[in-house]
Amino acid sequence: MSWKEAAEMSKQFVQKELYNENDQPFDSCSDCKNKLEGDYKIFKSYSRLTKNEKHKLIFGVALCSQCLETYTSEISKSTTSKLESLGETYPDFGVTSIDISFLRGMDDNQVHRCAISNKTINELNEYQMSAICYNDKQITPISILGDEGLKEYQDCISDETQGYIDDFVNRIIDLPPEIEVLLKDDHFVLI
Repeated sequence: MSWKEAAEMSKQFVQKELYNENDQPFDSCSDCKNKLEGDYKIFKSYSRLTKNEKHKLIFGVALCSQCLETYTSEISKSTTSKLESLGETYPDFGVTSIDISFLRGMDDNQVHRCAISNKTINELNEYQMSAICYNDKQITPISILGDEGLKEYQDCISDETQGYIDDFVNRIIDLPPEIEVLLKDDHFVLI
């Protein structure tokens, strides 16, 4: 089944958790700036210092299929191989396949959990989420990686690939200075 066929079947509109920082659906690619038409992937990252704080959005981006393909084509073979192994170990990691039950609609009370640690968002200090969408429909469930999951993901990434990811993310994301200070020793990943 193609992404387009999945979207035609889907009753699942893009969830509000995947909206941009203005609480609106993304309408253009964060890289090429073209209107989002067809399939695209949304990535969002959140963090907090303590469990008593509310999570803060670090960044949110949407990549059209062409820019996503360009991004993924630069990932090294060793990184790709390690990420595939991680996906075999944790089946919910990086969900990119079509789930018919998801397309039929989902429970609004769904609890989002890290695909690796199985912790809920409330138990995490940082997490990233992603999902594949097609026009106004969401065609994969939200995939979450929390603190531990991000560490395992990061361990899969070669130095060569990390340099490429850092350059790519720095090009498309304009972080406020206060966030840059918090992240100065961290590397970015897009799950």
